[in-house]
Amino acid sequence: MIRIFVYDRQFNRPEWREIPNGPFPLTEEQLTVARQAFAAELAVCPDLTGVKMSPQTAARDLLKQAAPQLSDFDAAMIGFAVSNDRVRVEEV
Repeated sequence: MIRIFVYDRQFNRPEWREIPNGPFPLTEEQLTVARQAFAAELAVCPDLTGVKMSPQTAARDLLKQAAPQLSDFDAAMIGFAVSNDRVRVEEV
């Protein structure tokens, strides 16, 4: 079980924000595998296709491959952490 935080740069005071509804039933290693797969797809994807056209759908699909025990709801909540370049994880 892990808690996931993403770095929020949208406001005047950027800060780490926890993804709601956690902790999530996956390991840091599973999240890392999904994030690496997302980065690899992003690097070879032509403009406005695949992962660049629908990053959250791709992130959820990759996450479900790396952590098949996740529910669809959990995969949707964690999808942003897969596609975000700044993520912090805490084991629970």
